[in-house]
Amino acid sequence: MERNYSSTSQSSLDQYQEWQKTNDIKFISPKQGASLDDELRTKLQNELKQLNSISFNEFYLQHKYHEVQSFVDKVGIKTVNEVKEMMYRPISLDDFHDIQPELLYVHESVEIPHTNIFGETSIREIPHKENLIQHWQIIRTLVSSSRNDLLLGRAMRFLVRDKTTGKYLGIICIGGGLPTITVLNKEYQWQISDEFKRDGRITNTANGQVIVPVQPCGRLFQMGKLLSLLCLSKPIVEKYQELYGQKLVAVHTTALYGHKGISQYDNLIHFKNLGLTAGSSAMKVSNETYKEICNWLRVRYPYQQFVHHDELNEFGNLRMRDKKNRILITAFKKLGFKKEEYTSGHKRLVYNSFLYSNAIDYLNRKITENELVSAYDNSVSTLTEYWKYG
Repeated sequence: MERNYSSTSQSSLDQYQEWQKTNDIKFISPKQGASLDDELRTKLQNELKQLNSISFNEFYLQHKYHEVQSFVDKVGIKTVNEVKEMMYRPISLDDFHDIQPELLYVHESVEIPHTNIFGETSIREIPHKENLIQHWQIIRTLVSSSRNDLLLGRAMRFLVRDKTTGKYLGIICIGGGLPTITVLNKEYQWQISDEFKRDGRITNTANGQVIVPVQPCGRLFQMGKLLSLLCLSKPIVEKYQELYGQKLVAVHTTALYGHKGISQYDNLIHFKNLGLTAGSSAMKVSNETYKEICNWLRVRYPYQQFVHHDELNEFGNLRMRDKKNRILITAFKKLGFKKEEYTSGHKRLVYNSFLYSNAIDYLNRKITENELVSAYDNSVSTLTEYWKYG
């Protein structure tokens, strides 16, 4: 949806009033509202009952099954097979010695400088001939065991390719930092409410949202560890500053299967295990149900819809982070569910890496950007050598 607010420094109410002008908000009677509430509440009760009756692994498998069926029908099996042939396959267990990764920034178009007859230079965007965004999405959906949820806000996507063979090694997505993780705030020595103010440093941190190696080299070569290290690499740090104009000083991520399995982030010297999340995220409902929640929210609580999807902060960025989880929590609360009824209780291990040895001082505004001291050599070649030989 196009946003045409006249000023990103407007108050929330002023922005909302302008938002209303371009959105067809229909007002309904209290009786109609109560009927809609009852209908959605019953649907959510039934879905939560079913989700709570299965194990965590079954929960992921069920979501994945429905996602894969619809996705393959949409993109076509021919395209899927083409990407499958582009995935790296080792011939020998010694092949990891020859792997030389490169990061390809994935965008729907490429920017081409253009100069007209008057000598005026501008940037034109043309569709990407290699269709890298589709390749990224195919690997994300058909290789990763987690559901391919829509990423809102900051999302830098990369395909990781082997220079030697030209084959894909995996995918990465770097998103905005997750400021509400308690153990992370403790590590950063933050009072989190302060970081939402104008001079807050949340935007100097990022989250490794997607770190997925292709198979079988993910299993045979522990390729997930290489991709994890590449999240800290110079190409990603430089692209972050280029796109957002902010210095990236810390990268964190969470382990998908919590503390009951072996994480690909374990035993990497650049990542520190901070402990577990609180497990207070809302249960992930089906995509169909989530769409119904968004439609319901738009009719019943349009201001909440605006706040979660469209409100901008003073920098012109979307104000709300972790939108999907917050929308689910808002809906459950409005419909009268108790916290223990809708939270997953699934705790994940949190890992963090400071790119600078004095990053904590910078995050707490004790030093300036010019005073930052690199914590380690984060060139792609050095990180790759560490992955290969430890």
